[in-house]
Amino acid sequence: MIHQLLWIEALLKFSGGVVLLLLPISAARAIGLPHGNIGLWPRFVGALLIGIAAALYLEGIKLTQYKHGGLG
Repeated sequence: MIHQLLWIEALLKFSGGVVLLLLPISAARAIGLPHGNIGLWPRFVGALLIGIAAALYLEGIKLTQYKHGGLG
């Protein structure tokens, strides 16, 4: 069950990150956040979410192969 939660969380963070990275102003408008026609911060958060999703993916692989956790 923990593996499924990791994969679901990684997928959600990756998809949200891709949306923010590719369509930052449209995503901010859809959520209702102020955007000021500047896409820097939404793109930064999108790249951050993609990085977190990659870390979760690596954690999931490590849990399935070695049966213990921790990226460090």
